[in-house]
Amino acid sequence: MKKILFVLGIAAALTVSCGQNKKTSKSAVEIQPLDSIEIKYAPMMELGTLAPDFTAQDTTGKDVSLSDFKGSYLAIDFGASWCPDCRDEAPVFKAIYEEFKDKTINGAPVEFLSLSFDHDKDAWKKFIEEEGMVWTNASTLIKWKQNPISDLFKIKWIPTFYVIAPDGTIIGSSIKAFRVKEALLSAEK
Repeated sequence: MKKILFVLGIAAALTVSCGQNKKTSKSAVEIQPLDSIEIKYAPMMELGTLAPDFTAQDTTGKDVSLSDFKGSYLAIDFGASWCPDCRDEAPVFKAIYEEFKDKTINGAPVEFLSLSFDHDKDAWKKFIEEEGMVWTNASTLIKWKQNPISDLFKIKWIPTFYVIAPDGTIIGSSIKAFRVKEALLSAEK
């Protein structure tokens, strides 16, 4: 797989090189400059590294593992129902789901997963219903800062979004949902 030169939240220098929302051609991916919040709270897992596997349960108690999505592009949303920023980003993530749910990239399907750091199962399920989150949703029902999955993914802020390639490597990360779309569009090249 060709390396994707798509770095989010890793180097502020990219902000300058990406320009101010300019497209160089119809097929170019519009990469917006990073803002100071994105730089400060950027996820710390390096792009190109293998995403760590984890297991959580869906709303019915069925185990869901990251490895279940191997062979697909996977957009992961780490958040919680009690988090105002997560609630703000949820409609953006949903719009990206609607745009990519039936697409393939380089022959691989695009899947979506929301992993909640909620500890109240009823609040979590209510949030899923309110937001119309019809993709896979899972949780360990362990709070964010005590959750081992948060440590595995070096999450400093929620929401945090990762995009994982079919081989399990991380190709995008951000605290902003729209960056998921940028990563998926970059993977199409």
